[in-house]
Amino acid sequence: MAKTQFPMMPKTGGGVLAKLAGTVFVLAVLTMVVKQPTEAAQLLEGIGGLLGSAVEGLMTFLLEMGK
Repeated sequence: MAKTQFPMMPKTGGGVLAKLAGTVFVLAVLTMVVKQPTEAAQLLEGIGGLLGSAVEGLMTFLLEMGK
């Protein structure tokens, strides 16, 4: 029997519930973009700002650790 290279990685495919949840999420996002584009853009901008500040914080932490 062959060993898997990544034993901790989940198997691909997922169950019916995971696929259903993913489909519902995608439909909800598309509906929000079509019905409320301004709010969708503001939400995306907020998420981008949050991710940007997280990266900056991590970069600052790593630079301080290197001193």
